[in-house]
Parts: sequence; C-alpha cells; structure tokens
Amino acid sequence: MFDKLYLEYEEYLTTRERKPIKITLPDGTVKEGESWETTPYTIANGISSGLANDSVVSKVDGALWDLDRPLEKDCSLQLLNFNSKEGKEVFWHSTAHILGEAMERRYGGCLCYGPPIDGGFYYDMAMGEEEEQESCLPGLVTSKRDSPCSISSIWSTKNTSPPGRGNPSR
Repeated sequence: MFDKLYLEYEEYLTTRERKPIKITLPDGTVKEGESWETTPYTIANGISSGLANDSVVSKVDGALWDLDRPLEKDCSLQLLNFNSKEGKEVFWHSTAHILGEAMERRYGGCLCYGPPIDGGFYYDMAMGEEEEQESCLPGLVTSKRDSPCSISSIWSTKNTSPPGRGNPSR
C-alpha cells in the first residue's frame, strides 16, 4: 500500500508547476527556492550541514512540515531541533512508531496504544498468552542492523530518506 501511494505522490509532484519562491527565515533572511522542489532540509543544508543534521521537523507558515516535503509557495520557515517542545514531540512520536513496528516484527504481538508522553514515549502490546517480560527489551536493543527488526530496516520500508541524517526520526 505504501509503495502504491508513494508512486502516486511522486507522479503528482511531476505535474506541479515549478516557480521561483521566497522562503523567509525567523531572522528575516530570505532564501530563494523552487516550488515543489526545494525542501526545508535543502534550505537547512544550504545554511550548514550541522543545522540540517540537528533539525527534526520544520514549521512552514506556522504548520508542522516534514523536512523532506517540498515547499509549495512563498512561505515562512522555522527549523526545529530536539531541544524545542515540538521537535521533541515529533521525534518521540516517530520513535514510538519505530519501536512499535520492531515489537510487531520481533514478537508478533498486536500494538494497542503508544503515544509520545512528557519525557519520552511507550507502546502497549497484546502478546496473546505471553506475559510481559523484561527479557523482550534486549532483543529489540541488540537487533543487528540487517535484521528485519532493526531501525534501519523499519525505516527503509516507511521513508525514502535514511535515518542517518543526524537523527532516527527522519
């Protein structure tokens, strides 16, 4: 399903007219870009690779916006890192999904509820007759990178850009 929807989105992007746009940063600096091509990550990386790597999410005209989502028109852009309240919330939300999928893949349980909370995130999981055991956690933590339970493996099925740009929520 993801692959089908992603291909449809890619096709949609090719139909959008590219136009010069102006991206206004919080300090008033204006960056030039191209609609449907330039992303918040592109702008951040143009300023510095450190800024790009530290950014978790952006705000475009006040709305949360994925770093890899193309900008559509003239806009204001704010880059948020983990130190911001919204950056933490987005990071924890994404990380909760990664943990949940790793648990499903490794233990075959059924996810119930797992929101980000103040100070982190969690996931409740129904595992049939099995009781919750502390022994489950090391299996998730020590999964090899090429394992179907690894963060890299899970990430590659959900996103086109790898988590190695500075944080695993990307």
